[in-house]
Amino acid sequence: EEPQSTYDTQIYIGNLSFDTAESDLRAAFQQHGSVTKVSMPLNRETMKSRGFAFVTMSNAEETAAAIAAVNESEITGRTVYASESLPKEKVAEGKKKYQAKKQRNEGSKIYIGNLNFDTTEEDLSAAFAAYGDVMDCFLPTDYEGNPRGFGFVSMDEDAAAKAIEELNGTELDGRTLTVNKSLPKGQKATPKREWN
Repeated sequence: EEPQSTYDTQIYIGNLSFDTAESDLRAAFQQHGSVTKVSMPLNRETMKSRGFAFVTMSNAEETAAAIAAVNESEITGRTVYASESLPKEKVAEGKKKYQAKKQRNEGSKIYIGNLNFDTTEEDLSAAFAAYGDVMDCFLPTDYEGNPRGFGFVSMDEDAAAKAIEELNGTELDGRTLTVNKSLPKGQKATPKREWN
C-alpha cells in the first residue's frame, strides 16, 4: 500500500480557546483513532495558542470520524470547528467509507426538532423505544449547557422508518415534534435530478 498523503489525514481546528494545550487536543481526538501529530502554533509573546491547530490522524477513515465527532463540540470551554485540510477529494473518499461503516454500526440517525427544553434523553429514548431498540440518543446543548431544542436518535433502519412515520407531527411534553431522517451535512432531502 502507498503511504497516506498528509492531506488525507490532517485536520484543521479553529476557534480554539487561547488556553488550549496540545494535550487537550490529543485527548479530544484520540477517542476517534490514532493521533500521529498535533501542531498548534503559539503566539510568540504570550506563548499561548493562536486559536487554531492541526491534528494528523493515522488514516483517512479516522480523519472523517474525528471531524464528524469533534466539529462543533467543546474543547476547553469553547465550541471548536474541525474540517479537513485541502485537497478534499481524497478525504471525501475516506468520509464515504466511514459513513458506510458508521451506517452499518449505528443504524439510521433520526433528527427530532421542536423539543421542549425540559425533555430529557430518557424521555426521548422512551418515546422511540416503542418502535425498536434505541442504539443512541443525544440532545445537543449550547456552551452554557442549555438544551438547544433538538436531538438525535439512532435505531436500525426498519425501526427508524417506522418511528419517523409514527412520531412526526405528534406531541411530546406539549410540543409538536418534527421527526425525520438525519442527513449528512450539506446533503439535501431531495436530490437534484441530473440531466444527461
